[in-house]
Amino acid sequence: MQCQSGAESTPANSRRAPFHVPLYTSVVDGELTWKELLERVPIGGRRPDATLKRLRRAGLLPKPTPRSLGRGRGVAQLYPSWTEQRLRRIVTLRSEGVRAELELLWWLWFEGADDLWPAVQRHLLLAYPRSEQKALEEMEQSDPEGLADAVDHASTALAREWSNPHNPGYDRRAIKHKVDVETLAHVAIGAAIEGEEPYLPGPLDDTESGETVGGLVDRAWGHGSASVLDLLMDAGVLDPSRWEHALSSATASEARVAALLLGQGLSTRQLSAEMRRLRARWVNRALLMAVGLFAISRGIKPEA
Repeated sequence: MQCQSGAESTPANSRRAPFHVPLYTSVVDGELTWKELLERVPIGGRRPDATLKRLRRAGLLPKPTPRSLGRGRGVAQLYPSWTEQRLRRIVTLRSEGVRAELELLWWLWFEGADDLWPAVQRHLLLAYPRSEQKALEEMEQSDPEGLADAVDHASTALAREWSNPHNPGYDRRAIKHKVDVETLAHVAIGAAIEGEEPYLPGPLDDTESGETVGGLVDRAWGHGSASVLDLLMDAGVLDPSRWEHALSSATASEARVAALLLGQGLSTRQLSAEMRRLRARWVNRALLMAVGLFAISRGIKPEA
């Protein structure tokens, strides 16, 4: 995914005088002084130089490299040429309402800034829901009946969430009955828990309809979904206890492939629409990235 350069943002105070022409220019072709950078990419505000420093300290921009200007002329702090494109994208994101440094970090990385992966990885690991995972593992070992009850309760809650037409979940044209929605939610949750995996060839209910659980999955999520779900369960891809290691050991290139997997599930337009709803939900991002990375380790790749 390539980072798209948006239009420059108009400075907050349009009457503010522009920066003066710097007294010196870059001593290496393409490198920029902070004044040259702000002349090319106006960022607005009363102290754009302070904003630039804050973005740099947050790790969103690179640190400038000191370059000698020659004997008796001092030293200039110079930014690499690609800093201009990065700053333009930050200005655009801020104009779209993404102003928190942590959110800027996520979206810049998601759009292709691989140099930010170590910082993104650190925040994803901090947000990873270890306590829930530990509780699930303990319940699996000590109270299997209680675990089954918990899955039932969770399925009911998930079905209630899916009842909101604004939330994703399933094809509402094909699944109309409440009991089918609850069964589908039970399948989705049980697939990730050892001992609770759904038996897809089994009958959907006690009636003589003849439909299987896998048939319901295909109706809800598209033809072939049951086969994919079966393969994922066999490969252990849906087991959350295995995901964290994949997240903690991922390289920047592996993370980029996982981002491509996420990007195939959410179009650019959908990502823009979801930006505010998913704001600061790093626990969701941690789980999505972890399962994607684990899937990649098992040979699942995004479509070309």
